[in-house]
This record gives sequence, structure tokens and C-alpha cells, in this order.
Amino acid sequence: MKFLKMVLLSAAVGLCMTPQARTQDTATAEALLAARALTAIMSASIMSDFADKRDREIWPAIEAAFQQQYPNIDGPTLLELRAEFERAQNAAMRQTMDDAPVIYARLLTAQEIRELIAFYRTPIGMKTLRVLPQAAAEMLTAMAPRIQEGADRVRLGMLDILRKRGYER
Repeated sequence: MKFLKMVLLSAAVGLCMTPQARTQDTATAEALLAARALTAIMSASIMSDFADKRDREIWPAIEAAFQQQYPNIDGPTLLELRAEFERAQNAAMRQTMDDAPVIYARLLTAQEIRELIAFYRTPIGMKTLRVLPQAAAEMLTAMAPRIQEGADRVRLGMLDILRKRGYER
């Protein structure tokens, strides 16, 4: 039963992360060049939002866990742990952003990417870069319980079938 729950939850999360459609199978050199420009515009906003969220939400929970696990942990150790955490997180985010141009160039044409660049240079485009990460985070937060509820419903339905067929009691 635990196995089935893990499989269904993994499938639900994987579904959210699976690309739905690709507009082109391979990136053209022109699209890749445009995608690098797009990533340069977007990455500053994304990196800033990521650092803010990490500093505001993620690190305090990690620090609290360290303080609970090691009640006598001192300030300098926490500072060193935080610096290591930020270093590793920033490196991972930079690597992810390095992958972005290839992904954009594969999914969008060079013209579509140039249109996005033009849009992001407008006032509403600049605002979009600021608010979309927050909107996406809020949507994922709202989606999490629904994913769990859906996985639970499917698990119960599958268990019912397995019981009817004599595989489960």
C-alpha cells in the first residue's frame, strides 16, 4: 500500500514537470542566439527572486532544524552553514539558467524569442518578470494538496480493484 502511494505521488509530480508539447524538435543557431539574449534578460529577475525566497522562506526553516538537532550550535557555525547553503544553491541555479537557452530555443522559434525579448523590455514585461515567479509559486502551493488528494483517490480506486481481484485484503 505504501508502494502504491509512492508510485502515484511520483506520477502526479512527474506529470506536472513533463513538457506537454514541443513546437520544434531541435534548436536552430538563430533561435539559440536569441534564447541566450532572452535568458540574460530573465535570469537577473529569476536569480533575485530565488535568492529572496531562499533567504525569506527556505533558510529560516533549515536554521531552525539545525538549532533543534544541535541545541548548542553557535552563530559563527550557522553563518558558515548558511554561506555553504547559499553557495550550493546559487551554483545549482546558475547551472539551471545555463540550460535555459537550449530549452527555449528548442521550444520556441527565433522570431518568437525576439518577440518575448521585446515584450520583456516594456513596462508590463518588466512587471511580468517580477510577478510571475510569485504567481507560479502560489499556484504550486495551491496545487500541492490537490495533487495529494488526487493521488489518494486514485490509490483508493486501485486498491479497490486489487481487493476485488484478490491481490489485497
